[in-house]
Amino acid sequence: MDDGTRLGQADHAAGPRPPGVIFTMRYPSDVGFVWKTIALHRDLIARAFGGEARCILAYPQLSPTSAYQPRWSTAIQADFYDYSAENRQRLERVITDEAIRLVVFMSAQPADVDLGFLRGLGLRTVTSENNSYDHSLRQPFMKRLAKALIRRVLKRQVFDLHIANSQAQYDFLRGFAQLPASRLRAVRNGVDTDHFQPGERTGACSTLGLDPDRLWIMAASQARPEKRLERVLEVIRAVKDARPALPIGFFFVGEGENLAEWRQIALGLPDAETYRFFGRQNDLRPYYQAASVFIHGAFRESFGLVIAEAMASGLPVVATHAHGPAEIIAEGETGRLVGRDDWEGLGKAVIEYLDDAELRRTHGLAGRARCVALFSITRQAQEFADLLRPFLKDGAGAPY
Repeated sequence: MDDGTRLGQADHAAGPRPPGVIFTMRYPSDVGFVWKTIALHRDLIARAFGGEARCILAYPQLSPTSAYQPRWSTAIQADFYDYSAENRQRLERVITDEAIRLVVFMSAQPADVDLGFLRGLGLRTVTSENNSYDHSLRQPFMKRLAKALIRRVLKRQVFDLHIANSQAQYDFLRGFAQLPASRLRAVRNGVDTDHFQPGERTGACSTLGLDPDRLWIMAASQARPEKRLERVLEVIRAVKDARPALPIGFFFVGEGENLAEWRQIALGLPDAETYRFFGRQNDLRPYYQAASVFIHGAFRESFGLVIAEAMASGLPVVATHAHGPAEIIAEGETGRLVGRDDWEGLGKAVIEYLDDAELRRTHGLAGRARCVALFSITRQAQEFADLLRPFLKDGAGAPY
């Protein structure tokens, strides 16, 4: 592998090669958190293909300390979101040398990539739609009509297939974005329910340096404005004020642009030492196992992988009613959903769980059962493979 963009030729010595599939990754390979789950999902698609395809995970930067080590695919360094003249040459070399037939993007808009360049090389393109949109958005009639003409009639500004990560995401892309139904499918996200399981809380707390005698409320996300952790911190303070006799703590896992601001807010709260920020972590399993309740206050969320991971780990989840969480949580059975701006209701729901250990246990078990049944990453990978398989056929036209 000379420059990090080419696979070893020894793998290709024996006979005709199956078609190549590139799964593009948006972040360097050492970034874990939910991106580790995305890499696992792509790798499981490769397993589902078996010998039908050779699958490659293309990272913009390949690190010797990658967060995920693929088992059924190969990792290379190739940035499919950079279409400078120099990088086009690199991409064309990879595509030609590896006989790539299909490129699968994540959360890519047509404007993010050069579809004309890729199609000129004979490639088909797919994107998984993971972006979080504000579903309350409205648009003028003429703009909606123009989108319908360009995308549904002329089939421009569209990939060969868009795969939405939830039914709500599908509905938004069909209505607001005016994507053609023939190019749009829905496959619910999944998580590794074998890895994320309930664990021994006291041991997990000790491992993380958390007081096991406290009831720890957990949040995890990218530190971005729409996650609204500053409002969640207000809720936690109100919960602590409402239950002064209960030993309550809060911790957050994640990094991003708002993290410093959120840390500063927590430093100004009473009992600031009971608010912990762990930054970016590649594996959240011990954090879920140390917690008693999971809280999520996002304004918008297309799915919510951390919610599903928390449920798989046996935690009851309290969340604001964004579209993704509303599909994952069974209200009153595995957690609580409150209005998108109902911060008082969010606090009351947290208190309900802190007051009742048996309720935490039963809703946690029900949440895990629901996650295993509906949100398995193995199921998700198989459904993806079934949608992608028609693109692998020799001389295949547009299958959708």
